[in-house]
Amino acid sequence: FAEALTTHVALLRHRYEKWPKTEEEWQSCVFVDKPHIGYYTWPEPLLVYSAEEKPERIFGPDECVIRDAFTSQNFVDKLIEFFSLEDRKGRDKFDEKRLRMFKGLFRNHGDVVFAPFKSHLQRLCADPQDSSQRCAAEITAGVVRGSKHWCFGRINELWDFIALPRLGFDSNQRRDVLGLGSMHWFLLGESRSSETALAA
Repeated sequence: FAEALTTHVALLRHRYEKWPKTEEEWQSCVFVDKPHIGYYTWPEPLLVYSAEEKPERIFGPDECVIRDAFTSQNFVDKLIEFFSLEDRKGRDKFDEKRLRMFKGLFRNHGDVVFAPFKSHLQRLCADPQDSSQRCAAEITAGVVRGSKHWCFGRINELWDFIALPRLGFDSNQRRDVLGLGSMHWFLLGESRSSETALAA
């Protein structure tokens, strides 16, 4: 019994020495993203996403309009200006709807639409204003959740960019504001294998 229990628990443990460091190791890993799987029993069969890179998606005319808008620096500048406005003085809260919008954007269009957000993220994270911190948290959580099916190289580039010391997010974050100390970090990793996040 103890041996069988150890085998099942091993799947849930985070071991730094086993984290994938190369494309080949990434391809050979199995990531179980749903936290309820294996809680009390393992489903048969256990289905997981393939780690192989999917072919480039062909977008229809309606989807191309969205992609074109979010790759336009001018459009993203105006969007961030609007999203970083203070909603209610002293009562700004993390908006899960915006997180879901960013998640869908980055999931459907990949890292192509992330480029115009990078300079804004650095600026927002450095700004101690509550509304800037909230906006940065919503975008960061959205891109982490939306990058679930990105290839190893793109995931590495993303994590190299959003590493906390580089963005300065953790040092400027006020714990009493926006529920960022809990809600942002919870939603950032919801339904994601922490191995994929920690691997990079």
